[in-house]
Formats: sequence, C-alpha cells, structure tokens
Amino acid sequence: SSSSCSSSSRRNKKSMMSRGGQHHNNNVHNHNWMNMENDMDMNVNMNTNMNVDPPTIYDVSRIVSEHAMDELDAAHVMMDKMDEALSAEYESGRGLRLLLKLGFINERPEFGVDTRWSESGDCYVLKLFRDYVFHQSDASGRPVMDLGHVVSALNKLDRRDGEKIVLASRDGKSVMVVSYADVSDCLEKAFAELCANSSTSAEAAAASSQKQQYHQHAQRFRTM
Repeated sequence: SSSSCSSSSRRNKKSMMSRGGQHHNNNVHNHNWMNMENDMDMNVNMNTNMNVDPPTIYDVSRIVSEHAMDELDAAHVMMDKMDEALSAEYESGRGLRLLLKLGFINERPEFGVDTRWSESGDCYVLKLFRDYVFHQSDASGRPVMDLGHVVSALNKLDRRDGEKIVLASRDGKSVMVVSYADVSDCLEKAFAELCANSSTSAEAAAASSQKQQYHQHAQRFRTM
C-alpha cells in the first residue's frame, strides 16, 4: 500500500509538472505573439507616416493665405515708393529741359549775322521772363531767393498756364503783360530756330545728303 501511494504521488507530481510546463509554454507563446503584433503595428504606423499624401491646393491656400496680405501690402508699398521716385525724376527732367532751353537762348552773344537776335522779338520776352523768375528783388533792392517762386513759375511754363504775369525791363522802360502760354510759345519758336541753324543740325543735314547721294550712285550702278 505504501508503494502504491508513493507511485500515485509521483504520478501526480509528474502531471502537475507537465501541466505547469504547458502553462509556462503557453505564456511564452502568448508573449511572443503579443510582441509580434506590436512590431506589426509599429511597422504599419511607420509605413503610414512615410507614405503621407501630398497637400492639396486647399491646404496650400490655407497656409499661403496667412501671409498673402503681408506680401500684398509690401508690394503696394514698394510700388508707391517707385511711383514717387519716378514722379520726382520726371519733374526734375521737365524743369531741366526748360532751364537748358532758356540757357541756350538768353543773352546769346551772336546768331549768325544777327548780333541782336537774343535782344529782340521772342528772345526779348524770354530775357524778361528769366529776370522775373530768377532776378526778383524787394523794395530796397535786395535779392529775393525764393525757390518756391522759381519752381512754381517753371511748372506753369511747362503746362502752358493761362495766368497773366507782368514782365518789366531792368530800367523800367519796357513793361508787358503776357501769359505763361505766350512765354512757352516764344520759347519753343526761339529754340526751334536756334536748332535749325546750329552746327549740329548742319552736320546732320550734310551727312544725310551724302547718304542719299551714295544710295543714288548705288542704284545707278545696279541698273547698268
């Protein structure tokens, strides 16, 4: 009986050990399976992150819209500055052209055989206008350096204003009332006359004549 009890106890221990081993193996198997599932999930997430769809035009529009107004404001500010700079250059250019024309005409020492060309006709009006613009003086004879008067007069001359002004000679013996449009006409006529008789225009006319003669000779040579 004692031997049978010991044998049964040994069988019970073996069965318990075998069940315990099975349980341990099942736990290990489950743990490995869970780790595999986690690895698969991580791979799926990594692949999903790596294969992100590109942003649509709506996504880009939302991002750009946050800075679009700033860029538009900066562009308008730059355009305003460029417009101001161009206007300043244009105004300076118009004033310079008028000053150059007056400088070529006023008190010119001679004009061909006419030594008094700059002191008569339209040129005399321009001389008085030059004194009106640049040679102003107060009641006590002191010079008046009024830059605003100079700029205003040149602008009115450039746009051929109809405002009347009084021009007087230095000795006060000659007084005339003219408009800026009249002075502009005198300036254009006198400058055109000066350009038509200048050496530059004569050289250009001679060169044009020589070129025309060359073409005539070439045409005759072709017809021979």
